[in-house]
Amino acid sequence: IIQADAASRRGLTQVLCCGDLMQLLMDTHALMFHAAYERCLVVPNGVPEVCTPINQGALPLALPAYVCAAFAAEIGLKALLRREGVVARGHDLKKLFGQLPSALQDEIRQQAAPYVDDFDSDLEKAKDAFQELRYVFEYAGPPKHVNFKVVVAISAAATKLIGLDLSAAT
Repeated sequence: IIQADAASRRGLTQVLCCGDLMQLLMDTHALMFHAAYERCLVVPNGVPEVCTPINQGALPLALPAYVCAAFAAEIGLKALLRREGVVARGHDLKKLFGQLPSALQDEIRQQAAPYVDDFDSDLEKAKDAFQELRYVFEYAGPPKHVNFKVVVAISAAATKLIGLDLSAAT
């Protein structure tokens, strides 16, 4: 069950009564996939840098968690773009991020700052995270060094900017 704060409930009510069903679906999917990431990993206080598999000694869920985070980041960026009148396509997080108005970019960078050393460099390395993670078994060659913190930080920031309360869904 997704619960939202008062402002979000008003927005959801407006969408349900008169508005954009696709925006509602994008917003809630971003929330749900970020919540799935958090459920696969223990995320104390929502801080992505201290993630630990919850099922130690069993099948680790880190890869599914990061696939969910990458998908949530992608959908979250697309949902924010849609609110700006842009219908975005593709999986490239860097391109999606680059289409956001500078004020939203600045807000995401600010929220990511505690977890990411070099946002632009990390985003460049992680731009194809969703595709590469969900098909990790198909990629040959040396493994890429991806700072997953940037993907998780974008996912969390986008979900926060969407305005849905993550703590009620996890």
